[in-house]
Amino acid sequence: MHAHWSHLGEIFFFFLLYCFSFADFFFGFVFLCVCVFLVVKLLRCVVRFFTFIGLIFLMKCVLLMFFTVPCLSFCFHSALMCC
Repeated sequence: MHAHWSHLGEIFFFFLLYCFSFADFFFGFVFLCVCVFLVVKLLRCVVRFFTFIGLIFLMKCVLLMFFTVPCLSFCFHSALMCC
Protein backbone atom coordinates (compact mmCIF):
# COMPACT_ATOMS: atom_id res chain seq x y z
CA MET A 1 0.00 0.00 0.00
CA HIS A 2 2.89 2.33 0.69
CA ALA A 3 4.14 2.02 -2.88
CA HIS A 4 0.69 2.88 -4.16
CA TRP A 5 0.58 6.20 -2.26
CA SER A 6 4.05 7.13 -3.40
CA HIS A 7 3.03 6.63 -7.03
CA LEU A 8 0.00 8.85 -6.48
CA GLY A 9 2.30 11.53 -5.09
CA GLU A 10 4.54 11.24 -8.14
CA ILE A 11 1.55 11.42 -10.47
CA PHE A 12 0.26 14.51 -8.64
CA PHE A 13 3.73 16.09 -8.76
CA PHE A 14 4.08 15.43 -12.50
CA PHE A 15 0.54 16.71 -13.05
CA LEU A 16 1.44 19.97 -11.28
CA LEU A 17 4.68 20.19 -13.24
CA TYR A 18 2.74 19.59 -16.46
CA CYS A 19 0.21 22.33 -15.59
CA PHE A 20 2.95 24.78 -14.61
CA SER A 21 4.82 24.12 -17.83
CA PHE A 22 1.69 25.09 -19.78
CA ALA A 23 1.17 28.07 -17.47
CA ASP A 24 4.78 29.15 -18.07
CA PHE A 25 4.28 28.75 -21.80
CA PHE A 26 1.03 30.74 -21.67
CA PHE A 27 2.45 33.55 -19.53
CA GLY A 28 5.60 33.60 -21.63
CA PHE A 29 3.48 33.93 -24.75
CA VAL A 30 1.43 36.73 -23.15
CA PHE A 31 4.62 38.49 -22.03
CA LEU A 32 6.06 38.19 -25.55
CA CYS A 33 2.85 39.59 -27.07
CA VAL A 34 2.85 42.52 -24.64
CA CYS A 35 6.51 43.26 -25.42
CA VAL A 36 5.86 43.17 -29.18
CA PHE A 37 2.82 45.42 -28.73
CA LEU A 38 4.82 47.97 -26.71
CA VAL A 39 7.70 47.96 -29.21
CA VAL A 40 5.29 48.50 -32.13
CA LYS A 41 3.56 51.30 -30.21
CA LEU A 42 6.92 52.94 -29.43
CA LEU A 43 7.99 52.69 -33.08
CA ARG A 44 4.71 54.26 -34.21
CA CYS A 45 5.23 57.15 -31.78
CA VAL A 46 8.80 57.66 -33.02
CA VAL A 47 7.67 57.58 -36.66
CA ARG A 48 4.88 60.06 -35.95
CA PHE A 49 7.30 62.38 -34.13
CA PHE A 50 9.85 62.33 -36.94
CA THR A 51 7.11 62.71 -39.56
CA PHE A 52 5.88 65.79 -37.69
CA ILE A 53 9.43 67.22 -37.50
CA GLY A 54 9.96 66.36 -41.19
CA LEU A 55 6.74 68.12 -42.19
CA ILE A 56 7.78 71.25 -40.29
CA PHE A 57 11.20 71.17 -41.99
CA LEU A 58 9.62 70.60 -45.41
CA MET A 59 7.20 73.46 -44.85
CA LYS A 60 10.07 75.78 -43.92
CA CYS A 61 12.00 74.75 -47.04
CA VAL A 62 8.96 75.37 -49.25
CA LEU A 63 8.40 78.79 -47.71
CA LEU A 64 12.07 79.65 -48.08
CA MET A 65 12.07 78.64 -51.75
CA PHE A 66 8.77 80.42 -52.35
CA PHE A 67 10.26 83.71 -51.16
CA THR A 68 13.84 83.36 -52.44
CA VAL A 69 13.42 81.91 -55.95
CA PRO A 70 11.40 84.88 -57.31
CA CYS A 71 13.89 87.24 -55.71
CA LEU A 72 16.82 85.41 -57.33
CA SER A 73 15.00 85.37 -60.63
CA PHE A 74 14.33 89.11 -60.37
CA CYS A 75 17.99 89.80 -59.48
CA PHE A 76 19.19 87.66 -62.41
CA HIS A 77 16.91 89.45 -64.91
CA SER A 78 17.83 92.90 -63.64
CA ALA A 79 21.54 92.02 -63.87
CA LEU A 80 21.02 91.01 -67.50
CA MET A 81 19.16 94.23 -68.20
CA CYS A 82 21.94 96.25 -66.61
CA CYS A 83 24.51 94.60 -68.88
